[in-house]
Amino acid sequence: MWQIRNNQARRSRERGDTLVEVLVAIVIVATVIGGAYAVSNRSLQSTRGAQERSTALKLGEAQLEQLKSLVTTDDQQIFGATVPTKFCLGNDVTGVHVYNTAIPAEKAKCTVDANGVQTTIQPAYTFEITRTGNDFKLLETWIDISGKFSNSLQLNYRLYEK
Repeated sequence: MWQIRNNQARRSRERGDTLVEVLVAIVIVATVIGGAYAVSNRSLQSTRGAQERSTALKLGEAQLEQLKSLVTTDDQQIFGATVPTKFCLGNDVTGVHVYNTAIPAEKAKCTVDANGVQTTIQPAYTFEITRTGNDFKLLETWIDISGKFSNSLQLNYRLYEK
């Protein structure tokens, strides 16, 4: 009889986990989940950053194509005496226009969204082309997805008058 009570007491102690064991298990699971969240969040931010840079490159190349097209059709719009040394290009139904970035109202037209449409909503990409002789430097800037950092892309191009 003594042995039966002893076995019953032992089994009652082995039935459940102690509070300490449950807390340790919770800490381990929370650490694993927290680590997985951090890794996936960083991966998402890296992917978004790559998308932003890809969009910026696409928009910058479009600006250079417009520049090249203007020189082909009417090089005085780019090489004329009245053309500012810092400008951007924009197009509408009437054609491609040169906007002086030194004039605030025109500089606002140099900020576009991912589709190339003028905007003030982020993410917005701002262009400025600087001409030095036949060399053109396109500087494109934008605020990253976190809203904390400014990114930029620079493209260089050389064009000659016809």
